[in-house]
Amino acid sequence: MARLLDTNAWIHYLKNPHSLIRTRLEQLAPADIVSCSIVRAELLHGALKYGQPERRAALVVQTLAPYASLPFGDSAAGHYARLRHDLETRGCIIGPHDLLIAAICLPTA
Repeated sequence: MARLLDTNAWIHYLKNPHSLIRTRLEQLAPADIVSCSIVRAELLHGALKYGQPERRAALVVQTLAPYASLPFGDSAAGHYARLRHDLETRGCIIGPHDLLIAAICLPTA
């Protein structure tokens, strides 16, 4: 089963060379980890907010390069709608980007 890390996990990975996330990822094959277009967008946006944006953006691209990137497509859009409705009716609201990432993770069938 592939693992999709959210943006906060990747930020922790990038900022902390001795993090448990880094240790765990080094134990896995690149095929066991996926990224997604939403996470990439958030990380690239973050790179632009601080000094040396070109270097930071290049680091993001280099870090994510070994991993497949899942798109947010029509199937994920359907999952997003159902997840958001379910969470709203239960009063369990999560951030909009986390909801998009969660929708990408669900199977297409």
